[in-house]
Amino acid sequence: MRERQQQQGNATGNSSSGSGSDSEVSGGATPNFSNTVNAVEDLDWDPNGNSAIDGALSGISDGTLVVLPAGNYRLDGQAQVSGNTIGLAGEGYNEASGAPQPGGGAATIFAGGEEARLNFDAESGLMANLVLDQSQSKGGISFVVRSQGFVTARDIRVNGVLTNTGSSYNEGTNNPQCALIAESEEATARVERFVSRGTGLPGDKRQGGVPAIWVGDGNKGTAQIVDCEVQAATDNGIYGSRTSGDTQIVGGTYFNNEVSQIRFCGKGSFADGVTLGVDADNYSGPSGSFGGFNEKIGMQVVKVEQPSHISKPGGAVLRNAEIQARSVNKMGAVIYVRGHGGALKMDNCRVTNNTDQSSLLASEPGSSYDPASPPPHNITITNSLFQGTQSSDIVKVEGRPQSTVTNTCFQVAGASQSSLSGITVGEGVGFGQQCQAGLSDPSKVGSGGNVSSLPAFNASAIGSNASRSAPADRQQKGHMKNIFDAAALVVLVIVAFLIAVPVGVVGLGGLASLALNYILDDD
Repeated sequence: MRERQQQQGNATGNSSSGSGSDSEVSGGATPNFSNTVNAVEDLDWDPNGNSAIDGALSGISDGTLVVLPAGNYRLDGQAQVSGNTIGLAGEGYNEASGAPQPGGGAATIFAGGEEARLNFDAESGLMANLVLDQSQSKGGISFVVRSQGFVTARDIRVNGVLTNTGSSYNEGTNNPQCALIAESEEATARVERFVSRGTGLPGDKRQGGVPAIWVGDGNKGTAQIVDCEVQAATDNGIYGSRTSGDTQIVGGTYFNNEVSQIRFCGKGSFADGVTLGVDADNYSGPSGSFGGFNEKIGMQVVKVEQPSHISKPGGAVLRNAEIQARSVNKMGAVIYVRGHGGALKMDNCRVTNNTDQSSLLASEPGSSYDPASPPPHNITITNSLFQGTQSSDIVKVEGRPQSTVTNTCFQVAGASQSSLSGITVGEGVGFGQQCQAGLSDPSKVGSGGNVSSLPAFNASAIGSNASRSAPADRQQKGHMKNIFDAAALVVLVIVAFLIAVPVGVVGLGGLASLALNYILDDD
């Protein structure tokens, strides 16, 4: 097993310190499968969905890559895929989109009951090229990436709207669509190019809506979230703040998700090259009986918080981020550091705020329902650009000494130094529409960060090590059909999902007070 700093891939070879320097998420070890089998031809899985595959998933042999031809595979409940080295991959990959599309020849695992879940547990593992469908049962479908070493889930798409909510569903029992658990400090769990668009009903967070990506107490190591796309989730796009380990977000688009687009905390956690936005006037997701988008649940674009049971120091980093707040109904702030959130460093970020709330609000440590998180608590803004229509309280920092802003432009009509409070204004800070300071590298903003450095999956390693033999009781079928050779695997390439954030019409009315919003958007 490699050292943790190598798995995190910091360009300097050191573990991520939260200093804001460029870091690089590495590609991780290629699983060395000793055997590759066809789920239908060799294992008799039902591609028509008449028979559940729960037991078959739990029976995959260690060292095996199971390939699913295009079809519909039924998952009724909780299934466990585990081994030291294990793989599960669909054949129907759509290179043009970068992730499987619903239908059109994709390998689809659909929920046959109210709550289906695939637990993928390995030291070295790959789960790839699958559509997870919840449209037939209207119940949820989800997956867990659990790692004792380095495990990757890539090119996974959730399809269908979870509508079976209400009295039979609640936050305590409903599962987030993707959960990442690195079980030790040396381990890494990664999800790449995960796509979820409009899979829940707005306003039903309290009745069973779920986050798209969750990093919680079980994660002790590094959770990496790379080039994912989440739109119109009922809960947080990324809920990554309840972990003693690190949440590292590289690239991707998170847009019009309720509560927050991304949520993270602490030294070692960062978001780099992300595109984040909210525009309530142009919400295009599903609707239901729980209220409209952003009507019941207050939101932020970015939230930093750290619950009291997590003891790591503050020091989250937000860099190269494109952040847009076009219109909202209920919002506390575009970027909100809670009273139990530690330090935050922003670097080379562009924030466009057309709401009447602060672009950045950092509450005094200890002022919220949890005690103050461990220090440091200061807010640092460098090489950034703030624009839009909001000119009062653009940055509001409460009770956080040593907070500073340098080399940053507040390119807003009517903005002045009085638009900032609780933060020391240093060199290179300008105000007004003619301000020329700001971004140190505009080309990196929202560009996917350093995701281009990620290596493609090493297909040749599988080709040279896999015996491709069928199980002993299936040898009479002869050579299995070569449907998943190296050429098919090579198409697992890096594709970033970036969408244009619609401008829309600025919605300035109907905003609740900050205190009320903080209660509404809680947890």
